[in-house]
Amino acid sequence: MNGIEPASLKSRRDKAYYALLMSAALDKNYIDIASDSLTRQAVDYYSTRRNKRYRMLAWYYHGLVLMNAMSYSSSIVALERAEKDAAALHDDFYSGLILRNKAKVFNMTNNNPEAIACQRRAVEHYEKAGKDSYKSFAEVDLAIHYTNNKDYDMADSLFSAIRRNNDNPVIIRHCNLRQAGILVETEKIRSMRARSLFGTVLGILLVSMLMLGAVSRSRKKDSQLQEQMAQLALKERELERITQENAHLVGSLFSEKIDHLDKLAESYFRLESGKEKELAFKQIKQLVATIRNDDDLFSSLEKDLDRYCDNIMSKLREQVPRIKGENLRTIMLFFAGYSYETVQLILNKVSIESLRMARSRFRKEIKEADAADADFFLSMLEMK
Repeated sequence: MNGIEPASLKSRRDKAYYALLMSAALDKNYIDIASDSLTRQAVDYYSTRRNKRYRMLAWYYHGLVLMNAMSYSSSIVALERAEKDAAALHDDFYSGLILRNKAKVFNMTNNNPEAIACQRRAVEHYEKAGKDSYKSFAEVDLAIHYTNNKDYDMADSLFSAIRRNNDNPVIIRHCNLRQAGILVETEKIRSMRARSLFGTVLGILLVSMLMLGAVSRSRKKDSQLQEQMAQLALKERELERITQENAHLVGSLFSEKIDHLDKLAESYFRLESGKEKELAFKQIKQLVATIRNDDDLFSSLEKDLDRYCDNIMSKLREQVPRIKGENLRTIMLFFAGYSYETVQLILNKVSIESLRMARSRFRKEIKEADAADADFFLSMLEMK
């Protein structure tokens, strides 16, 4: 496609067809663009023609570009027009692709119920099209949308079903790590509720004590309350001590920690309820926190990337200085080949979509920096 000179194309038809093919080529090579200069040509031409397939493709790629440009309302309109033509063509595969991207747009605008509805339909269309691999990954995305909607029970149930019915190690690993994230998140909620309940009870108890003290000046009740609070403080210190003592149980290298996390998550979901399952969860929670907060661990990963990937991190720091801080850690994990799910769990990011947008932003910053090793950075950024 790069060998064709657009200026040499004279007719509107040839220009529109070139724009459509180039848009498809960019999409297949995972190159996100936010300019509609290409797709607009295709839409302007094919929207007035009867060729439903080309019209569908024009609106589809236009919708993707508008999504990248964060013009979400316009993106939904374009994707819905593409969806209409896909339905008329009885093309279940493209219906699945279109609905999957509609779900992404709704997720970006925090409209989780619509994202879930679109993703469920995408799964159905992939199944009708016989695209088992697309269906499996779409089911993973559906479970992620449930997670974003804080419907953790539904998400956990769906992840478990995917793991039972799938032998793809990549998908199983995604499910293990995502379910580990759900465990940590639900534990946070339970902990917050417990603290809130304890605070409420403690508040009521304090008020009662004050009222009782005003009437009877009972020192006995004050003594009991102080004893209870002292016991609680001792328990908190004991929990902190146990956590610190167990920190040495996991491996020291970054990859070993991630593999260990994956194995812990897998073992957790295979265990029946009981002390072993509770211990596995505690280890998962502890390990996630250890990885996230260990600066030496990330330094070790950076050195490994430099050692085995032609000094990629040193070159990136020098050639693209805009990428730094938390963003440097994020792109480091992408270079190392970790999935969106793993990066989200490690860095405690809000959503998968925020990481997809970060990846697109990194591409843009690398290109704008006119880095000497831009092609190298971009190729490594696509490895996942």
